[in-house]
Amino acid sequence: VDPRKIFRESVPAFDQAMGDLLAAPAVPLGSADPPCTPGVYAFVHDGSIKYIGEAIGSRGLKDRLLSKHLSGDE
Repeated sequence: VDPRKIFRESVPAFDQAMGDLLAAPAVPLGSADPPCTPGVYAFVHDGSIKYIGEAIGSRGLKDRLLSKHLSGDE
C-alpha cells in the first residue's frame, strides 16, 4: 500500500496544494518577510525539497520560522 496514494485520497486538494506550494517563488531565507498568519512553507536546497512545514495558530508563519528554525531548536 502506497501511503502517498492513501494521503491523496483522504485529502482531495492535495495535488492542487502541492502544485501551489511548488509554484510559489523562492525567497532566500535571509531576505524573507513571512506573514504573521498561518501557512505552509518549504525549504529547498539545490532544487530539491528538504522540508515542508505548516504554521498554525495565531502566531503564524513568521513566528514558526523564527522560533523553530532560525533559533536552532530543530
